[in-house]
Amino acid sequence: MMSALHEAYYQKLLESLKFFQGDEGSIRELVRAEIDKKNILNLLKAKESNLEKDVVAKHLVEGGRISSKELLDSYEVKDVEEIAGRLESHFKLSEAIEQYKTSKSLIDFEVAITKFIFTNYVKKLRNIALSIGNIFYFIFRAENEHENLKRITYGKRYDLPIDKIKEMLLI
Repeated sequence: MMSALHEAYYQKLLESLKFFQGDEGSIRELVRAEIDKKNILNLLKAKESNLEKDVVAKHLVEGGRISSKELLDSYEVKDVEEIAGRLESHFKLSEAIEQYKTSKSLIDFEVAITKFIFTNYVKKLRNIALSIGNIFYFIFRAENEHENLKRITYGKRYDLPIDKIKEMLLI
């Protein structure tokens, strides 16, 4: 049910961002990158849980920059690190792969992808004068700051070292 809800949400969002004033292209690319992030994290979680490919296919959201076929093809490798390696051309994951080798935590990939999206997509929205892009920039910025506060709180609650908490921050 959740995957159907995500699918409907992202499809409706992309549809509503069709060219209205001509400056929505950057926002659409950002949304497509967010879909990719969701799909990649689902793939990695599924691989860690040894789920069947058919089950994974039902939970992929269409509309991202990476096709479902490419995502499912990358799922056929033996482990999480190889999936991430295959998707390196879309997101810079080499550092996250190295961190994952020692931590075995998928949060390393989430942080790396989120930082990549923020640097390559969200920051561009700030520079589009008098457009809906500014609104999206501040929404995404606020979401990242909220996520950082949660990570700091959880890190302190579970007595994580400050260095580990800093690694988990998104901005």
